[in-house]
Amino acid sequence: MSTSKNNIVREIAPKSLFESAKAVLSADVTYNQGDLIAFDTSAKVLKVAGTADIDNLLGVARQKIVEGVQASPYQGTDVDASQAIDDCAGPVYGVVAFMTLKTGDAFAAGDKVYLTADPQTVTSTDPGSGKHCGVYQGGTVASAAAGQVGDILIGARYSLGAINF
Repeated sequence: MSTSKNNIVREIAPKSLFESAKAVLSADVTYNQGDLIAFDTSAKVLKVAGTADIDNLLGVARQKIVEGVQASPYQGTDVDASQAIDDCAGPVYGVVAFMTLKTGDAFAAGDKVYLTADPQTVTSTDPGSGKHCGVYQGGTVASAAAGQVGDILIGARYSLGAINF
């Protein structure tokens, strides 16, 4: 499971398909800040992106959401039960974010990166879709160490066909 962290390090040309995420959240939606987010076309809500979600990729989460509500900064738990569903930022693309590099993978500047089962980890190995989620921006990594992070330009694909930055 990922942990919530602000992993956006540079804004190149930030865009969002859902600038306000309020309309695409439900009580079933939970994700961490820094997770890669996709659009669930059946339920019409945001969800954590996994390998199979590349065609519906929306970008990286800017806020932590717990059961459809922003995590409360004032409670010992993630959500205050009396807290109303409020406006919150949707996922953003066209930004550079620190993402965990898949252990053992090699990366070089300009390489395409792909989704993994972990929403904050990317791989340099195409899982078979032929569709990438971003572009590696850092120095050459011969074999990523466990937990190593790198700069990734995050793109979006939903309703756009090709990846967009």
